[in-house]
Amino acid sequence: MESLLIYKASAGSCKTFTLVREYLRLILKSGDIYRFKRIMAMTFTNKAAFEMKERVIKALFQLARQESDGDVKFAKGIAENFHMSIEELQEKAEKALSAILHNYSDLNIQTIDKFNVRLIRSFIRDLNMSNDF
Repeated sequence: MESLLIYKASAGSCKTFTLVREYLRLILKSGDIYRFKRIMAMTFTNKAAFEMKERVIKALFQLARQESDGDVKFAKGIAENFHMSIEELQEKAEKALSAILHNYSDLNIQTIDKFNVRLIRSFIRDLNMSNDF
């Protein structure tokens, strides 16, 4: 079991970039293209959650397709950081991208509030709460 990672930083300190890179590391270094289904990423705002989802998809697309010089440079940096060949990274990114797009509802990047509501709803009977909570 992997440990819980928490990043605490002020506004404008590249938190989203760091979270996306860590998310990519977790799914691309795994041998399981459905690894993303077992990862939970939480943030404070809907805007930040949407932005992180968008960046994960965009990064995987860049790594899988490498259509521009910027994409190739990005892929080289990630491959080196993840200790993979460009070819291996490209193949894993393509598979992960396809798996995420076909199972988008399982991409668990959400706000802390949304997570808490889902948690409470799963225990609604145990908490003696009404179904319309």
